[in-house]
Amino acid sequence: MSDLPLPEQSLELMRITVVGASGSGKTSLISAFVNNCCPSVHAATTDTTFYYKTVSLGEQNNQSRMPLLVEIEDSPASELLKGSDAVNAFLSIEDIEATEGSSMPPLLSQWEVHRNGEVFPVAPRRMGFLIVFDANDQASWDEAEEIHSELGRIQEALGQKQPIVYFVASKIDKDPSSTQYKHTLQTAQSYCEKRRARCELISAFHYRNVRKLFRTMLLEVQSNPSLFLPEGREVISPNPVSDKRRAVSTSAAGAPEQTCSLQ
Repeated sequence: MSDLPLPEQSLELMRITVVGASGSGKTSLISAFVNNCCPSVHAATTDTTFYYKTVSLGEQNNQSRMPLLVEIEDSPASELLKGSDAVNAFLSIEDIEATEGSSMPPLLSQWEVHRNGEVFPVAPRRMGFLIVFDANDQASWDEAEEIHSELGRIQEALGQKQPIVYFVASKIDKDPSSTQYKHTLQTAQSYCEKRRARCELISAFHYRNVRKLFRTMLLEVQSNPSLFLPEGREVISPNPVSDKRRAVSTSAAGAPEQTCSLQ
């Protein structure tokens, strides 16, 4: 992680969790947003990885919105979690307690570190979910649908506040004329329409709709302060700030940057 200076203003902290089947394009999506590149070779995500990026969401009421820091959680392939309680851990938005004595880079030092099992996120809870599926693979969509059903069951059982949830159809530029692509996408869009769920189409390879996707979700999370503000904190109007952007990413594996390829 780069040793960046602390921002002049305190940043709001938001957390987005990306879930989906192996090969669905989760890591490529995140890398396209944070690093402007995507992995050249697919490798299944087996460990939780956190990425960080400061984001400016434009203006509101003729004033610049305060920049925010987004913590993006790249989760292991969902099929690796079957038959265990791990899947519940990745779909829960329960608050987790802060951990004492953890050392963080300057950009993150204004927040407490939280422990959730063997990982140490900065945000105390999950606020939004991107359920990613390969638009060319029916099995990938079936897994996304199962994740969505399980997420709803967990939220209802625990009585938690409802997070923001989007479906993300990835690799839309791989073979858009194929029968499989058209069938999978039609099935997904029909499911989403019936449940009034949002389904976004993206290409990490060509960066198509990637920034728009994250920006739209962050704006929606920001419009629901109960999702991201600490308990007991009142909502205050943001102060105008200059539109300065800084970005940083960190990976548990510490992998170097890679060039893009269409997978």
